[in-house]
Amino acid sequence: MLLGIAGGAGTLMRRRPRTASAAAAELVIGTLIFLGLPGSSGHASTPNAWRAVTSDLNPGFEWRFDGSSSIYSAVFDVPTDFPTGTYRFKITSARYTLVSHSFAIADSSRLSILGVTARRSGGATVLRFFTANPAPDPNVNLWDRARTPDGGAILFTHDGAHGRATFDTATHAWIARLPGDATSGTIRVPQHGFTDRWGNTSGPAVGLRIGAVASQHWPPVMPVGGFCVPGPFGHGCFWPQAVYPWPPGSYPPGKP
Repeated sequence: MLLGIAGGAGTLMRRRPRTASAAAAELVIGTLIFLGLPGSSGHASTPNAWRAVTSDLNPGFEWRFDGSSSIYSAVFDVPTDFPTGTYRFKITSARYTLVSHSFAIADSSRLSILGVTARRSGGATVLRFFTANPAPDPNVNLWDRARTPDGGAILFTHDGAHGRATFDTATHAWIARLPGDATSGTIRVPQHGFTDRWGNTSGPAVGLRIGAVASQHWPPVMPVGGFCVPGPFGHGCFWPQAVYPWPPGSYPPGKP
């Protein structure tokens, strides 16, 4: 029996979804399937209008069983190219069919702006913004993800003047030019002032001291098999420590 959907009560946040029309969808287990209906409203007009989108035969699903309660649950980690819209799970079996309540997959508002640097260029100042995707939770997420988003733009103000930084593929940063000397002071980004190319946004308004860039905390990469593969003669680990730290340490930082 399907009892839960990863992401909580009714909404899953996509990390970097593909721009697409809204879809109503259904996911069938056993053949666990997402069914969907393309349309502007994001809702199906008739039950037969739902269409299959994916199933638990694909990566990104995990079945879990609680032996103490004999309860099965399914986790679906939303992939990067999954469209926003309305979805539901459908489980089919030789003896029964179960359909979940509808739930939404929506744009995320958890992008971060790590900081901004500045340099003079002729009579102007070039600002360079650095951003981050939300870090995956090793206890919840099944997919790894890129550390930084891409595309889109950052709206900001400096000394009362409004600006817009756009994505530069060569440096993978967001660049803006301001007239005169803007190498000091504070850059202010309004709520949801940063939007990536998928439609995800930053959260609350922030003030950024020019020249300061925060560090980005990220969980360690898991080796194949999820553990230390013994090295030659059983000593050390086969995987280089620089690539796969072992033991993996605490995450989030500061927690045992």
